[in-house]
Formats: sequence, C-alpha cells, structure tokens
Amino acid sequence: MLAASAAGADAARVRAAQVDVYSFGVVLWELWTGREPYEGLNYHALLHQITTSNGALRPPLPGKARWDGEVPPEPAPGWSDLCERCWGEDPALRPPSATASRRPSA
Repeated sequence: MLAASAAGADAARVRAAQVDVYSFGVVLWELWTGREPYEGLNYHALLHQITTSNGALRPPLPGKARWDGEVPPEPAPGWSDLCERCWGEDPALRPPSATASRRPSA
C-alpha cells in the first residue's frame, strides 16, 4: 500500500511540474507581447473554454493566424518555439523546468 501512495505522490509532482512549465510559457508570452492572456474573455467564458477545449486553449502567438495587431519582435531567438513547447498539448512532451528556464535558443 505504501508503494502505491509513493507512486501516486510522484505522479502528482510530475503533473505539478508540467503545469508549472505551461504557466512559465504563458508568462514568457506576456513578457513578449505586453498583453494579458485571453484578454476580452470574461472570467466565466474563460473557465468554460478551459473546461471544454480539451486542453487546446492557448494565447495567440505574434505573427500567427489568430494574432491581431502589430507583431512585436521576438525577445530572443527561439522564444516563440519555447512558448509553444511549454504549453504543448501533451504535458509529457513539455520541456523540463530546468531546460525551460534557460535562455531560449534557435
């Protein structure tokens, strides 16, 4: 029984780290764009989209189809790619925290 509890605790730590990496990617996006993610959505609409989108809700990347307005320059080579990898749909494929927090590279 103890082994099952330990395995569950380990899995919870891994999930928490993957969620932290997702959040880090959103913070990188905010630093890049100077915008608030999901601006224009009221709180209830945002919660609804989060719970019904099967994890596909992401802020629009500058220069991509859903982006509106002037495109700010990428702060460093690879910034856009790092944002996308941090909020990847499969949490297991997101970069580890130690890798994500290093300087982006092309």
